[in-house]
Amino acid sequence: MSNLQVRGLPLWFFAMALLAGCGSPTPTKPNAGPPPPPPVPEPQPVLQPPKPQPDPYETALAEVSTIVKRYGSIYAGINDDATGNKAVEEIGGMTARLRELSAKIGKMPYRADQEKHALALQTDLTQLQTAQLTNADMQRVFGDPDLGLKLVDAHQHFVLEGLLPLGQAVVARQPSAPQPSEPPAAPTDSPALK
Repeated sequence: MSNLQVRGLPLWFFAMALLAGCGSPTPTKPNAGPPPPPPVPEPQPVLQPPKPQPDPYETALAEVSTIVKRYGSIYAGINDDATGNKAVEEIGGMTARLRELSAKIGKMPYRADQEKHALALQTDLTQLQTAQLTNADMQRVFGDPDLGLKLVDAHQHFVLEGLLPLGQAVVARQPSAPQPSEPPAAPTDSPALK
């Protein structure tokens, strides 16, 4: 090869490389506007506030009210020795539950807004006392010599071991009357001062 041909060879390679790289441009997408916005995150579910828990004092006294109201209606089903024994057993269970509730109530702290529940209990107890005088079924059962002995004993336990401690627990929770901070002043014309 001639010297001229050898010298032109690199030029020829350079031109070929240049032409190979200068082909038609790659098609580009036309600019359609701003870039798409970033994806929006899924909204988090709104957490519901926890349901307020019922007041334990209110719950306990509601159960007491149910027991007291049930007590008066027990006597309607007493007709013989078997139903009398069943009633004595039920009254014993109610008495035990009242003792449990009394202990529970006695440990609860006092809150001013709970007085209405104590008043409702007082109303229920007053109605129970009235029922002893006006409830024909109670009078019938207590008047029967055979049934009356069993049920008078169960009734006394219900009142003395169930209702009495309950009343004491409710009253003990009530705030005491405010005490005066200073003793009352003695009258100036008192004979002890002269």
